[in-house]
Amino acid sequence: MKLEIPSDLRSCMHSIPRELHYQGRSFTLEAFREHLRRRVTEGAISEERAERLFAAWKHSMKVSLIDRHLYFPEAFNASIDYARLPNRSAFNQVMTWFYYGNQNLVAFGDTGTGKTRSVYAMLSRLRNKNADSYLWKDKKGMSECDEEWCNYGVEWSSLIDIPATSLAAIVRKLSLRDPAKLSVFIEFLKEASILFIDDITQLRLTDRLAESLYDLIDCRYRECRSLIVTSQVAADGLVDKLAHGDKSLRITARAIVRRISQDGDALAVDFDAPTQPPGP
Repeated sequence: MKLEIPSDLRSCMHSIPRELHYQGRSFTLEAFREHLRRRVTEGAISEERAERLFAAWKHSMKVSLIDRHLYFPEAFNASIDYARLPNRSAFNQVMTWFYYGNQNLVAFGDTGTGKTRSVYAMLSRLRNKNADSYLWKDKKGMSECDEEWCNYGVEWSSLIDIPATSLAAIVRKLSLRDPAKLSVFIEFLKEASILFIDDITQLRLTDRLAESLYDLIDCRYRECRSLIVTSQVAADGLVDKLAHGDKSLRITARAIVRRISQDGDALAVDFDAPTQPPGP
């Protein structure tokens, strides 16, 4: 049974102790681990269930620590080395984005050009100004943490960031198992102050995914709620990527892309453009 606490999370918890609340009791993460081990020994829960609960509560701790600015996605946790940025001018454009203007941000360019790193640097600045994070279970009053959410590493907050592949996986799974919960999931994404969909180029629309994605993006478009998207291709290429040769899906893909670009009014940052030479 794997109930391990990552070293980076342990070091953060050492300076700021945190307690978890489960079934009316308070636990430290270490105490909760021992509680789960006893429950497995007693035969009250399975090892698989214990591992899922522990993974969910590790995620809960990570989200909680965002409020103290101590935790960030591991791949983007290091400070920016400005001298090694592939496109410094594109990075600077991303950093100028100001979500209170209800403007979308679209960062596009080839893989490795720094799109996602630039967006996370900007989001880190926003979180430091106004961190407001909570788990799905806290928002919806669920009695236990649902492994559907922790399995995909989704962070529930007023700023939600989710990889496009995780979005597609959740839609696919819930459309088969629990369509009612899928509707709740999409509604929650609609309500976020800022929604960041990373690498939307990886989506391959199906009828169900097209319906859910259009519903989500059209609602945010109509209500002027900020959306951030990274893509390996610009608008025309993104339509082709989403529709992947299906003429009926192409109509929906075009409508989705038009709303993402806000009819050309979104801040579009081209990471493939030649970088500006440094000033004197």
